[in-house]
Amino acid sequence: MQSNYSTQYTGGGDLALIDGVRGTNNWSGGAWQGYQGKDLVAVVDLGSVQKVSKVGAGFLQDIGSWIWMPSRVEIELSLDGVTFGPVYSIANEVSEKQEGVVTRDFVKTIAPTEARYLRIRAVHLRPETWIFADEIIVEK
Repeated sequence: MQSNYSTQYTGGGDLALIDGVRGTNNWSGGAWQGYQGKDLVAVVDLGSVQKVSKVGAGFLQDIGSWIWMPSRVEIELSLDGVTFGPVYSIANEVSEKQEGVVTRDFVKTIAPTEARYLRIRAVHLRPETWIFADEIIVEK
């Protein structure tokens, strides 16, 4: 992780975003990892160079609890973990006024691309609010 998650909402710790456990609509259930007032930035090492064809991450919004979707999610890939190239950016399409709990995967299918490392950045909407993430999605 390049961003520190809140000790209040760890989602299970350092591997929470890649443990295969998806969060539910109950954001206080322990599966969601929270970031208050900052972007989520994470790098995933796939262990070896692989062809990646789908990447993204899951997020939750509950405005009554000050949790908003990120304004956008940026994905970058790298062969060496040093030089990253942008793959795409997905803008949030969930209204920031949407009531109730909303979960959404910010994912996109891409042309198969060789990579060993994936960097994801979920850009914060407002400095006083939370981003809740539950899983980084990578498919070959």
